[in-house]
Amino acid sequence: MVKWKIQCLEKGLCLGCGAKPHRPNRRTCADCSAADWKQKKVLKAERKKRGDCTSCGRKSRFGKNICYKCHFSRVINALDILPEERVRARKAVALFNKRCQCCGADNPGKKGEWCIDHCHKTKRFRGIICNGCNCTLGFAQDRRERLLAAVEYLDRSIFKDCVKLLMHQVAEEKKLRAEWIQKEVDRTPILITDRDVEAKISELKEVAEKNLTQIKNGGSI
Repeated sequence: MVKWKIQCLEKGLCLGCGAKPHRPNRRTCADCSAADWKQKKVLKAERKKRGDCTSCGRKSRFGKNICYKCHFSRVINALDILPEERVRARKAVALFNKRCQCCGADNPGKKGEWCIDHCHKTKRFRGIICNGCNCTLGFAQDRRERLLAAVEYLDRSIFKDCVKLLMHQVAEEKKLRAEWIQKEVDRTPILITDRDVEAKISELKEVAEKNLTQIKNGGSI
């Protein structure tokens, strides 16, 4: 079979039928190419109807017509990275455990597709990350100082929120304590002992005697 294909290529014949000359920059003639395209179209339609990957026939992802392996293969082939980095990316995909290698999330985020992260300057593969981390690195332009500044900004805002929350909790606690004390005061009866009553009576007697003495002396109260 291999020898026959080599002979066809040497003679400039189609690899499909071996009778007609192949097209320029192609290995098959127009008829074989059209027949092959129709066959692939029918095969893709059957796989799509079954819910399988239209490229390889494996079980496709939920709501998609392509499996993870073919999806990653297309993305890696489209990336502008070095050849050895392409090999590293394929190995990483084979060992991928469906967790973001940046934040550890198990949900890829938007569109349900994991992102192949790479450095645009060095053209090196970095890892497989979720959509959120990929957008974060993109908007930060892969600048470490910008990401660290964002972390410090979050820490400051969290500290301010914590202080406000603490002050609010203290004020609420004081308010509740004051309300509780007022309820206890309203509910607790005022207890008057016999000694208090005797002291009040003696005080009134003294005042009455003073008034009577002033009246006898011809004075006014």
